[in-house]
Amino acid sequence: ERNYFSYGKKKILMNILLVAEGCLMMQFRNNAVYAVAVFMLLLLILRPKKEKLGILILGICLVLGETGMRNVIQTAIGTRLEAPKIEAYSVPIQQFARVAYYHGEELEAQDPELAALLEKYVPRDHWDAYYAPLADTIKGAVNASAYTENSRQFLRDWLRVGKRYPNEFLDAFLELTRGYWFWDDFSWAENLGYGTDTRYGVLFTYTSSEIEGYGSIEHRSKFPALEKVLEKIVSGNCFNEWPVLSVIFHGSLYSWSLFFLMVLCLYRRKYWCFQMSLLPFLYFGTMLLGPVVQVRYLFPIMVMLPVLAAFFSSDRMKSQSNENREQKVVFLGRKIYNKAIG
Repeated sequence: ERNYFSYGKKKILMNILLVAEGCLMMQFRNNAVYAVAVFMLLLLILRPKKEKLGILILGICLVLGETGMRNVIQTAIGTRLEAPKIEAYSVPIQQFARVAYYHGEELEAQDPELAALLEKYVPRDHWDAYYAPLADTIKGAVNASAYTENSRQFLRDWLRVGKRYPNEFLDAFLELTRGYWFWDDFSWAENLGYGTDTRYGVLFTYTSSEIEGYGSIEHRSKFPALEKVLEKIVSGNCFNEWPVLSVIFHGSLYSWSLFFLMVLCLYRRKYWCFQMSLLPFLYFGTMLLGPVVQVRYLFPIMVMLPVLAAFFSSDRMKSQSNENREQKVVFLGRKIYNKAIG
C-alpha cells in the first residue's frame, strides 16, 4: 500500500503506520527483524534512485524502533526475556547429532580425535537421541558455549565435520525442514506426538499446568462437547483423513505456493510484485534455521499469499505505466510545438 497506492499526505501516514505496525510485528517473532532488515536493504538496491533515501530512513526507523519498543515493553512489565542463542544453532546441532548417530562408534574406533570433537558439540550420552524432524530432543542437552562463545572455532569445526560427511549434513537439514518441502510428509504434525490425551498434534492445546514447573494456568472448557470435536482435529490429527481439505493444513502448500508466485512474477515481468514477495521469502529463510517445522510458523506467509496474489493480478501498475507513458508523449509534443512556434 505504501509503495504503490499511496501519494502525498497519504504516503506520510502510511510510513508512520508501517513503522508502528512493523515494530509491533517484530515483537512476536525474534527472527522477523532479520528478514525485515535484509528486505529493506534489497529494496534499497532494487528501487529507483529517487526512492532510496526514503527506504533507507524507513529501514533505520523499523530496526531501531523494534529495539526501542522491545526495551519499553520489557521495562514496563519488569522483565528481560531474551531468546536463547542456542535456538539459532538448531541445524548445526542436528548435523553433528546425525553424524554421531550413524558414525559415532565407527569414529571412536578409527578417528578418536574427530569423535572427541563431536562430543564437544553433542554429549556422548545423547548420540542415540537424534530425532530427524526435531532438534529439541538434543538442543537442551548441548553445551551452548561451545557454539556461541568462539564463532571462528565453531565454524572451523563445523566445516571439518561437514567436509568428512557432506551427505549427512545435507540430510540432517532436509530431514529437519522436510515439512516445508515434501507434500506427503506428516512428521510436522507428529514430531512431539499426537492424541487427545496429550493434546499435541498439528496444534498444541495443552496448558502450562500440564508441564511440570511451567506454571499453574488451568484448563477449563466452557464448551466441552465442541472442544472434544476440535481436539480430534488438531490433537488427534483426524484432519488428515479429509479429502482435499487436508491439503490446507500442510506447510509445504504455502512454501511452494510462495516460490511459484515469485517465479511467475519474474516470468510475467511483474518486478514490483516480486520485490514485495521478498519479505515473506526472507522470513521463510529464517525458519529454515529453526528447531522444528510448525504450521503456526507459516502463519505470516498464509496471510500474505492472498494479498500478493491479488497484487499480482491487479492491473493498477499497468494502467499507471500507460498513464506515465502518455504524459511523457504529451510533454514531448508540447516541447516540439513550443520550439516550432518559438
